[in-house]
Amino acid sequence: AALLVTPLQLWVLWRLDRHRCVLAIGLIGLGVIFALLSQWHDGAARDVTQGSTLSYRLQVWQICLAMIADKPWLGWGYGLFSAEFIHYAHRILPATQESFQMAHPHNELLFWGVEGGLVGLAAVGLIVVGVIRLYVRRTRFRHGWLGRLSRSPWLLMVPIVLHTQVELPLYQSALHGIMLLLILRVCDVRRSALTPRHAVQGLRWGLVSVALFCLIYLLNGLYVSQVITAVEREGLKNIARYQRLIHPHPWQQRQRYDEKLAGLMNYAQSQQVQVLHDYLVWGESYLCHTPDVNVYINLSVVNQLLGNTIRAEQLHAEARRLYPQEKRL
Repeated sequence: AALLVTPLQLWVLWRLDRHRCVLAIGLIGLGVIFALLSQWHDGAARDVTQGSTLSYRLQVWQICLAMIADKPWLGWGYGLFSAEFIHYAHRILPATQESFQMAHPHNELLFWGVEGGLVGLAAVGLIVVGVIRLYVRRTRFRHGWLGRLSRSPWLLMVPIVLHTQVELPLYQSALHGIMLLLILRVCDVRRSALTPRHAVQGLRWGLVSVALFCLIYLLNGLYVSQVITAVEREGLKNIARYQRLIHPHPWQQRQRYDEKLAGLMNYAQSQQVQVLHDYLVWGESYLCHTPDVNVYINLSVVNQLLGNTIRAEQLHAEARRLYPQEKRL
């Protein structure tokens, strides 16, 4: 991102203000010097870690491309990347000693290609077309403050695009998401148009209503996350606090996970067989979309307690295959 964007930004800045451009070059040089000093001070271990991470990522990308080639049209199913990926990886690499449990391949195109196939990638293509149309629209304003305002911000989209190709999803980085919206708004220079006043007012109140709804949802999610974190740190001893949480919230799956685990942990005292049956039904459904070595182990034990010996052995063997480095197996 630095190599691609910085020269273009300096070129635009040189045309607008040469003194600020010189100052920017000096600050960039100072930052590079500090970065090199930090690498020189403690760079050996970091280099080894980065190298192994890059090799692992390349292997992950190769597996994703193979999955896309197997199901190119509709993909493997939305929300099933993690479950399908780990099974597929160990199916084509049976002798590997790595565990390929991942929620995202650090590449948005590969992620949508695996889950949605060419249909999902076509949706991403529509977004790209929309961005290009915005860029074409801004070229109509070549002079004046509108032209200056709408020209350079497009360069800032380059590191955001790179972020989507080498990191986690954009929605997991609030700062990147907000910056992307701001950049698109600045770049979207529109011609003046006559719009009915009542239509404008209606749109504004509608947007305000949606914003308030989203704010309430996010505040509730923030509160729930704090409660869940506190209960987990206490070892699920105060699981009753979950009953006072307000639904819906974005942590429902994690809450459900803790509730089922707490019931299983208390089985020795309660001796309620229904707890085992509930965990069995929930665990089998959970593993269909989210592989988890702890759930595999617990399900194997639950099946043993319920007398389902064959299923218990199947789960244990599958877990040992998917998590070859797990010592509990």
